[in-house]
Amino acid sequence: MTIRLTTGQASRLKPVATARGISLAELVRQCVDQCCQHIGGEDDEARRQRAIAAVSKYHSGHRDISEKHDEYLAEAL
Repeated sequence: MTIRLTTGQASRLKPVATARGISLAELVRQCVDQCCQHIGGEDDEARRQRAIAAVSKYHSGHRDISEKHDEYLAEAL
């Protein structure tokens, strides 16, 4: 696939690619991946990693949440 960047886009991206030690094409691919993740197109592995990171992140102090979740919710509201 051929994609044409404007002169301004290319001139702004080249120093970034050079600083990262990657080609301009690789930088554009990384930017596309990042953009797709940002608009909800994250891949399954990224979604799985986010879910794993959330597990046990919050602690209520209650051991019976699965049984009494409605009661605790009513109290909170």
